[in-house]
Amino acid sequence: MKARTILGLASIGSSLYLLSRDKELRRKLTSMIPADKTEGLSQKVDEVISKAYERLCIAHTREISRLQEEIDDLKRELRSSNRDVAHEGPATE
Repeated sequence: MKARTILGLASIGSSLYLLSRDKELRRKLTSMIPADKTEGLSQKVDEVISKAYERLCIAHTREISRLQEEIDDLKRELRSSNRDVAHEGPATE
């Protein structure tokens, strides 16, 4: 993923998290629904937000893992290049 995508996911994730914790918004939404449906809606909202947040965390974890692997590969290449240079000795003109 590109940085823009990661920032977008982070923004969406934080927005979802904040919305899930917004008691005033939840109160307004539940006041619009008949009392017998309120509890089920609240549970459904919690489930949807939890799943979305979990997916975002998984996406971030995968991206971090991919970047760590890329860093490790670059470190190996650098060590290999350093060994090659050391083996060849100083350059003479």
